[in-house]
Amino acid sequence: MVFLALFLFLGLNACHVPEIACEDPLGCIAVERGDPVRIGAMVALSGSASHLGQDSQRAIELAILNRDNTLLDHRIELIVTDSGCDAKSAKVAAELVVEDEDVIGIIGPTCSVSAETAVPLVNNLGLTLISPSATASHLTENPPSGFFRTIASNAYEARLAANFAFNQLNARTAAIISDKTAVGDELQQTFATAFTEWGGQITYQNSIAPGDSETTQMLQDASATQPDVLYLPMFEPEANLIANRIPEIAAWQDTLLLGSTGLFSKRFPPDVGTLTINGMYILGPVLDDTSYTAYLARWLDRHEQPPQSPNNPYAYDAANLLLDAIESAAQIDTRGNLLIGLHTMREALYATKAYPGVTGELSCSPQGDCAAPTGLGVYRISLAEINENQWPPELVWTPE
Repeated sequence: MVFLALFLFLGLNACHVPEIACEDPLGCIAVERGDPVRIGAMVALSGSASHLGQDSQRAIELAILNRDNTLLDHRIELIVTDSGCDAKSAKVAAELVVEDEDVIGIIGPTCSVSAETAVPLVNNLGLTLISPSATASHLTENPPSGFFRTIASNAYEARLAANFAFNQLNARTAAIISDKTAVGDELQQTFATAFTEWGGQITYQNSIAPGDSETTQMLQDASATQPDVLYLPMFEPEANLIANRIPEIAAWQDTLLLGSTGLFSKRFPPDVGTLTINGMYILGPVLDDTSYTAYLARWLDRHEQPPQSPNNPYAYDAANLLLDAIESAAQIDTRGNLLIGLHTMREALYATKAYPGVTGELSCSPQGDCAAPTGLGVYRISLAEINENQWPPELVWTPE
């Protein structure tokens, strides 16, 4: 039940003098003794991002299980809705979650386009969203909106890629071929700006539409500019098509390949299957070895099969951040009733510093970006990943 500021919390017995009161500017949610602490999960359970959403749901459930399904002596109840990866699905999912007046906070959504729709709906009620995978930079540009994320933004990733290309690969010229998606567009634009600021030159920029199979002319035009590095901010199968066409053009033989996190997938090297990507660099998550080893062991004990995607640890960390924020914001009376301030909960998240997560030490900025600064690095693909199904590749660089 949501209480407006200054309303008194009466608990189970109205004859008792109230012990705690809501003075939170966004209001409070009361959890009576014996009732569960209810949190939401808006994840993609259908569509092209369903593998991300399904893994996120399992990671959230694992975080709850590791707390013995209990918070402040109350059972934790997870309300799951399918936010898809589109605005319509996100609107339906958000409305379903907020219809439940006892939901205290939400993990998700999976996709940025879903977050664009869900954040205003949820924020109007004073609730908080923590996404493990929505990377669009503009989502955290106009706080406070109650939106947080545990994954790095597109802008951070692209600047990191440009830094690596210029300062580690010593590239001075770069060509860019992206896919025609919102993620690809933002990555290529930000990379171009950052690479130029470092002192480099962008010799070619173009994009391939999802499903398009004609890339020969594009690759010939790009190779004619003789770039030191070819940056590929895209997903499969378009990246596979590019990689398989490159050997047909001799001018590419001295150009280094650099891929975005969209290609950090165990299936990418064997699916391409050519020596073209032997030595290719790809950005990917860098996890805390000890924490992730323990996390993966618990995952396999529960699910037997490994995760389908690399984003699940971000969902695990998001769940723990949310549950800890609820615990920090809760007032408790002598009968075990809870009163949780919604603004106080957001403030607890903004105050997060060096939080020990599976994805590293998380600290939340005033904009709601909580990703560990060392949580993203560069890997190099070898024959072991192409021919022997080994994963992950060798980690060759992380930012200082």
